Amino acid sequence: MTLQEKVERIWALKKTQDELTEEKKSVEEKLKNATQECEVLLHEVLDEMKASGADESAFLTDDGPLYATMFKRTNVGYTDEGSVIEYLQKNGYDKFVKVTVAINKRDLNAELKKNAELKEALDGFTENKVSEYVVVTSDETHGRMVEHIVESTKAKKA
Repeated sequence: MTLQEKVERIWALKKTQDELTEEKKSVEEKLKNATQECEVLLHEVLDEMKASGADESAFLTDDGPLYATMFKRTNVGYTDEGSVIEYLQKNGYDKFVKVTVAINKRDLNAELKKNAELKEALDGFTENKVSEYVVVTSDETHGRMVEHIVESTKAKKA
């Protein structure tokens, strides 16, 4: 490749880079807008499903059957994490406090299942937050999701 050809190739690549950068910005903006619209619509569907009392609805579309399923998840949190950290540190449960002075929730939750005294001590700080959300799935995905829920429910009961 001659020097002339190399310079021309560099220029062509720079133009390609500029074009692709503009395309990328456009795609990112479209993705952001689609994500925002999807979130708004999911909240609207959730509100309509709650109002109707339906936990699940099926819809026939050109893409095949679609399902809207409402879920509720309970998350356990603490009203005053600082007080929980202080309690843990004062009572010899330092291993559940991270170096960054935050609760190591995964390990603490495992300990709470075994340690009734600690669980009782932290009950005053505990709050349950219920999150409700809707998942829209295709026929195939819906079937796998139902199977997973059945299997995990069986595992919890065992």
